[in-house]
Amino acid sequence: MPRPMTFVNAAYALLKESGKPRHYRWLAEEGIQRGLISTEGKTPEATMYASIFGEINSEIPGKKISRFTKTGRGMFGLAEWSKEGESKEPSKQTAEQRYFVFVVNSQQGVTKKLSAKQIYTRLMKLKVWGINERTPYRRDLSEGSKVVFYQAGKGGQKFIGTATLASPLTKMNDTQATQRREVGIEPATYNIDVQDIQTWDKPKPVTDMIQRLEFISNKGHFGVHFQGGVKRIDEQDYYTIMEFAPPKGQAQLKSADRKYTHSLLQGMLIELGNLLGYETYSADQSPEYRDTTIGELASYESLPGFTSNRILSTARQIDVIWFADEFPVCCFEIEHSTDVTKGLLRMHQLEHFQTQFFVVAPENTRRKFETETSKTPFYQSQDRYFFRSYEEVEKLYQQTKRFTDIRNSFLNE
Repeated sequence: MPRPMTFVNAAYALLKESGKPRHYRWLAEEGIQRGLISTEGKTPEATMYASIFGEINSEIPGKKISRFTKTGRGMFGLAEWSKEGESKEPSKQTAEQRYFVFVVNSQQGVTKKLSAKQIYTRLMKLKVWGINERTPYRRDLSEGSKVVFYQAGKGGQKFIGTATLASPLTKMNDTQATQRREVGIEPATYNIDVQDIQTWDKPKPVTDMIQRLEFISNKGHFGVHFQGGVKRIDEQDYYTIMEFAPPKGQAQLKSADRKYTHSLLQGMLIELGNLLGYETYSADQSPEYRDTTIGELASYESLPGFTSNRILSTARQIDVIWFADEFPVCCFEIEHSTDVTKGLLRMHQLEHFQTQFFVVAPENTRRKFETETSKTPFYQSQDRYFFRSYEEVEKLYQQTKRFTDIRNSFLNE
């Protein structure tokens, strides 16, 4: 067994061997499995992330160079790969790790129609899955691949569990076909064994993370991405689903107790942007919101590089930004006092883009907003600045949530 390494050295060795960016959870899991890392901590994945990110943040150009670069949400690569002529070919000994979504639909069983949840539960007890001849990505399925199960149809639209493929894909034999019939499910063409099954007590609705999943390109009609039974996804999307903690319920206040907080309004605006099909960003991603964090709901954890570093440094401080094609469409500053000028000045830095600017504040601040936007430097583009009260934001949020629920039910997504 190899001698244990530090987390960052193990990460470097695994990335060098893989030849492509990897998720920090994969690096931690692989490092422990191979004996490259020795730890008694309960959260080695968190230690791995902190170790790599710490090396990146402590870089001093020309003096202390980081070996790593951040390539996506939770994904890291090697800085040396950006050098011209640097080979990124993985070692021939490294097996390709593959990730899939298996879609579960209701269907006619041996004697009656079975719900998607019934089919999933019965097959997980058998520790098998069935694949048909025309199933997409059938030839890509291999032993060791990671799978997330997605429940489609009415009452679904959520990820419900995960497993690892424990065998290659083989023609279903008579014994396997009989086992399926005994639990009321018609046989399939092919059979594949599964292991390490985890069924989540709290399923993860796709609508809560849709803006963060790269394989869903059509955000407005996400159901088209779950057709065909099997969908291949990348490592980043797999771990995004695995890590996501879905918020509970719906952000709302009783009429008798309207206590609006900065984080509540921030969270509502992030959710609204997601539901309306925008990518979203929040300056502060740490506040708790509906039993998760605002950072878990936002599409971006850092701003896309749509302009100069000077402007980006100011834009990073804007409370909430909605993006389309990586360019800012709407900016929001949430104010709790009559001093709205600072927020207006931050947003004003994006004046050269086709962006709308919103101040979200108590109703009694509206006149102050109107006075400030009539002055320099705002008056020349005064028609792009808008005031919205806390109540107006909540009203739009509630109505959009209701419409989305009705729409999803109608479209059976």
